Amino acid sequence: MKNKAFVKTMAATLVAATLGWGTVAQADTQRPAFAPGLMLAEAAQAEHAGVKLSDEGLQALRAIYAARLAIFEGHPKEAEKLLAHAKTELEAAKKTAAQLAFKPKKASTDTLIPIDAQLSVADEFVYTPEKAAQIAKVNEHLKKGENKKAVEVLRDGGVAVNLTAVLLPLEPTLSAVEKATKLIGEDKFYEANLALKVAGDGVIVDSQSFLEWLEAEPTATKNG
Repeated sequence: MKNKAFVKTMAATLVAATLGWGTVAQADTQRPAFAPGLMLAEAAQAEHAGVKLSDEGLQALRAIYAARLAIFEGHPKEAEKLLAHAKTELEAAKKTAAQLAFKPKKASTDTLIPIDAQLSVADEFVYTPEKAAQIAKVNEHLKKGENKKAVEVLRDGGVAVNLTAVLLPLEPTLSAVEKATKLIGEDKFYEANLALKVAGDGVIVDSQSFLEWLEAEPTATKNG
């Protein structure tokens, strides 16, 4: 139950931070506090974790939320401009989707592009100087793109690390933007807002073992 509560809190926090809202989730008081540096600190730059993020996807999602706000405030022309921007960003994201496509824990038929990611030690993590040293080594390998060496340290040291990623379904999101744009042109603002809500609700927060994810990635055998 505690792990589910943490994942729920993590999901809300990640999406809020991704969209630039700041931290809105309440603190999980059951989760133990760790000393600075024990979290894989460099994961804030998700590329260090082997995850390449789509800035275009992130900008598109922000534009979608801004368009919903514009519709609510009675500014359909502004909403149309924002959706045009969102479509441009999503079209650009399509060009790099093959390099960014993320394999989630739960299979999906959609192309999922990561727009944010975070690493954290598992709930059962027990602090020891040895564990802290191992995580420091993992950080160094990830900074250098040495995924294979990071995998070896995690496996040999028994360090459980979770990878949580915010994933944007590319095709459904683009379809929702095009549908909403058409509806706005027909003065169907309520329906347009619902179409965009579907797009926002389609964002996936995926949490899985970082070790297993690294081992499944091609870079895990090429780097290091």
